[in-house]
Amino acid sequence: MLLQLSIIIAFRIIGIYELAPEYVNSHGYSVFASDSFSCHNQALLLKDVLLDFRFQDWWGENSRFHTRLASFLYLFFGPIFGNNILCIWPLNAFCLFFSWKAWLQLISSLGGTKTPSSWHWCLFPSIILHFTQLLRDPLYILFFLMWLNAWIAFFQLEKNKSLYKSVILVLLISPFLFWVRERFWVLAQVMSLSWLLYALILTTFKRKGFQWFACVLFMTLVINSNSIYKIALKVMNQEISEVRDPELKDKPFTYFYKIASLRNDFIKSYQNASSLDHEVHFESDQDVIQYIPRALQISFFMPFPDMWFSNTGKTGKLGKILSAYEMVLIWSILCVLIYKSYHRRWTSAHLICLSAILISYLALGLVVTNGGALYRMRFASWLIWAALMFSFMQPFLSKHNSVKLEVANKE
Repeated sequence: MLLQLSIIIAFRIIGIYELAPEYVNSHGYSVFASDSFSCHNQALLLKDVLLDFRFQDWWGENSRFHTRLASFLYLFFGPIFGNNILCIWPLNAFCLFFSWKAWLQLISSLGGTKTPSSWHWCLFPSIILHFTQLLRDPLYILFFLMWLNAWIAFFQLEKNKSLYKSVILVLLISPFLFWVRERFWVLAQVMSLSWLLYALILTTFKRKGFQWFACVLFMTLVINSNSIYKIALKVMNQEISEVRDPELKDKPFTYFYKIASLRNDFIKSYQNASSLDHEVHFESDQDVIQYIPRALQISFFMPFPDMWFSNTGKTGKLGKILSAYEMVLIWSILCVLIYKSYHRRWTSAHLICLSAILISYLALGLVVTNGGALYRMRFASWLIWAALMFSFMQPFLSKHNSVKLEVANKE
């Protein structure tokens, strides 16, 4: 966290003295995370609302969860540091520390016994972006890893020990995941449904008991309660009061209207050089299904090699080079993971992580049409890939350490 604070101070100094105005503004926020600019302005407005003691208006404002937290930090630390990047360090430090702990717990749940060093995260330069800027990504990464760990712990329960505690833990974390990234709550719903299907298979083959399965069913019903309510209204031929996208109002959607609506929102919000397939609009369920291969291609391989050294977009050539390095790194991790997976037994924890990644990748590829936004939202999945790799590398690491110990003893 000291390194994180040092980087934040460096951003602030660069901003004050305008050492790199094309990359960092006067408040220390970077163009690599341009969403920070709008969140900063909104947090200042919310801070004024708090100063007027209009708490009901503060809660009623149509603002993001992390922006509301930032307004509190501006309120308390603004008089000392000014309303800039230094004020949000406590929030980002909190997210970084507990995200690291959650990631280590994930590796342990996957069967890893050797704890990686903190420098392993430093291999990803974009970690600086996620945990120094005013973005919702740090909170999303934290709660997503915690939520995933809670589900894995539930699937790893032996008999019915601590059954209800695990259920409560999953349901307690779920609202935070919704508040941080409301639009992508559908991801949690789809994941829970896929894990319910897996739980049914385990129960059918008597690997788990009926009481355990009943708890999985209960959690899934709670997480999907809003969707179940809407389906029930449709079955009873009652109207649902929801605002529909005017462009999709008369389109023949049965299942995938939400995907098309979210994609349209991204197309309208991001009109720049980092756009991806902006000309593609979904007008039916068939359009969504036909686009799935392209969506997976974008999620797995964007930025593509022909984008690595271009000078387009807000991030410029420097951003493209750093993203190219990270893509080579993640592809290397995937190659190691594929090779080592043949020599390890897949457990429920591994399958849950893999399904979470694939569902996330598919959803991001279908909905997100901006390269920078996709790059940031994908980072939580990258951490899961890295955790899987560390768990599969355990036999090799143990053997390597044993050889080193034998050589040391001989000397």
